[in-house]
Amino acid sequence: MPFVLRMFVLPVSGLALVLAALASPPLTAEVTKVSAPAIPTRSVDAALIAKVAEKYFPGHEGAAPAKRLFRLTRRQLDATVASLLPGYAIGSVTEHMPRDPLQTNYEYADLLALNGANLVPLTEWIGGITARVRADPSKLFPCPGATPAQACLDGAARVFIAKALRGDVAPERADRLVAYFLAGVKSAGLAAAASDHPAKRGARSASPATVASAASAASR
Repeated sequence: MPFVLRMFVLPVSGLALVLAALASPPLTAEVTKVSAPAIPTRSVDAALIAKVAEKYFPGHEGAAPAKRLFRLTRRQLDATVASLLPGYAIGSVTEHMPRDPLQTNYEYADLLALNGANLVPLTEWIGGITARVRADPSKLFPCPGATPAQACLDGAARVFIAKALRGDVAPERADRLVAYFLAGVKSAGLAAAASDHPAKRGARSASPATVASAASAASR
């Protein structure tokens, strides 16, 4: 058979396969539905959940909790004194107070505390600042005269209190602090009242140094 004819004529066996394929019905795939395995369920103990919730979420108050107070870091202490008592610092607190313990190289509020290692150095640092305030209270109370007018002292004290407490002070609380401070000025003098002089404990006042140390010991 010529080569050209062989190109167009299928062998008998090949032709038979084609005819058989055309004659046979189409194949249908049978799909077997496989259900997902059942996930085992555990019985939930409602009493146990309530007990755990009570342990970790004990509050039942509808209002927001009280503001959390924590001691400032040494850097924050320096910044507070620089802001509230400019010109009165005796150097960085880091030169007096030992470093707080770190967790993953960070200072966490839960680790900031007053203890035997840092309380005395911190107290001595604050004492040095109050000594400077006592020596020259005019930077905080720029009121003229040997006996400054009460209105001037009142205004300066209110400015300081608002700044020390970051503006978060109720008017009645500010009134109490100012009245206490002015009573100290009247009984012990401005220098003692402004610095809370240890020798004047009998006429102790709400001095700027006292308010500043309170602001340094806690933050919002």
